[in-house]
Amino acid sequence: MKNFFKLVIFILALALQASCNSYPAAEQRVVEYKCDDVVVIGRAKTLNYTNLDIEGDILGRSLFDMEINIKRVLRGTEKRPVVKASAVAHSQLRDDVDFVFVLAPENENYTVESGYAWNPRPRPILAESCIE
Repeated sequence: MKNFFKLVIFILALALQASCNSYPAAEQRVVEYKCDDVVVIGRAKTLNYTNLDIEGDILGRSLFDMEINIKRVLRGTEKRPVVKASAVAHSQLRDDVDFVFVLAPENENYTVESGYAWNPRPRPILAESCIE
């Protein structure tokens, strides 16, 4: 009888795990990008920030200057392992988490158009085509 209950608990645990790991396609985060953007997986290191006084912005935003350490290029061309970028955000990004970054070229540097955490499930996927 004791083994029967262990088996039931084991089966319930497997069913719970399976239900937590399955996501319908509609919940998949689709990463959209413009045709000249570069999409990478990497980590951001904040170098500097400037507080922006925007009237009516109760959360506060800052302009962050950062380095993006590129682990993999998903779309576009970038040969450098580290690039400079800037982003307007409410807070700086963690430097111990991988992100999918959509980077818009700006001379030798980039502007971060969007960023999505790479670690959680479901992982973000690239849109099938770019936005003109």
